[in-house]
Amino acid sequence: MPNEPSPTFEETLKKLEEIVTYLESGKADLDTSLAKYEEGVRLLRECRSILNRAEQKIEVLRGVCAETGEVQTEPADLDTLTADVTTAVRGKSPRRTKEPGKEPF
Repeated sequence: MPNEPSPTFEETLKKLEEIVTYLESGKADLDTSLAKYEEGVRLLRECRSILNRAEQKIEVLRGVCAETGEVQTEPADLDTLTADVTTAVRGKSPRRTKEPGKEPF
């Protein structure tokens, strides 16, 4: 059997939402509810796994090396990014530090 592509985050989340809606309707018997609940837990774990893989890929542009022109990046700290975006939306400048040899962006 050929390898089928893994479902996307959106597809997995949609299935999870359908299960939640079904369970909240109260129409299922106990055995069906338990089976759906277990499937929902599996889908939730898959969503978290997909998000974790995406977070690992995110890098932040920190500047360009003045000497070599090389783009400087580092792994993203998502808590800091969230705080910076929230601060920017409120009309304040996000905190930035200028490091030697790097131009601010």
